[in-house]
Amino acid sequence: MNAANDSGQAPLMAGAKSGSIAVVTLLLQARANAMARDNDGRNALHWALVGGDYPDIITRLRKAGASSYERTKNGQSPLDYAMTLGRPDAAIELQA
Repeated sequence: MNAANDSGQAPLMAGAKSGSIAVVTLLLQARANAMARDNDGRNALHWALVGGDYPDIITRLRKAGASSYERTKNGQSPLDYAMTLGRPDAAIELQA
């Protein structure tokens, strides 16, 4: 469930990036680690923001323990990603 690929990306991160609320929900119900980080320090919130403007996924991930304050190795938080990538709805949800 939490096995990662060579870059450290776990299934939950890929599901978050895809924007599929069904996949994210299924993985969280199966106890995927919402706090896991890849080799660059990104968590599932970062990956959701790379994929698109998905406030519902942001909400689910935060409720499951993903931190809005985690920073990548380059020092970027999920909110930084939201602002840089133009994800206004997700940015609002990250600040809720």
